[in-house]
Amino acid sequence: MDLDLIHYRELDARLVSLVKDIKMLSTLSWPKRAQEEFLAAWRAGNPYLPEVKYKKFDYSDRRAGLAEIFDQCEPDHPIGQYLQNTVISWQVA
Repeated sequence: MDLDLIHYRELDARLVSLVKDIKMLSTLSWPKRAQEEFLAAWRAGNPYLPEVKYKKFDYSDRRAGLAEIFDQCEPDHPIGQYLQNTVISWQVA
């Protein structure tokens, strides 16, 4: 197998391992009660955004890992560019 492909396959596996437990939608979802209250108010013609307190997470180790993966990709290589774009999408999220 091509050395570049081996390199990028390993980086991709590291990337998946870093982010596989991050559940963006369920983390940002409103609690059931807040959803029901919002929808009831909306149906009544008086919509408002509920005040939701989100749990804080420390992703500093994962962010550092993402930065390492980004730095090991060559932007001129199509797979390297793809992985860098994927890393950026996780850094922004």
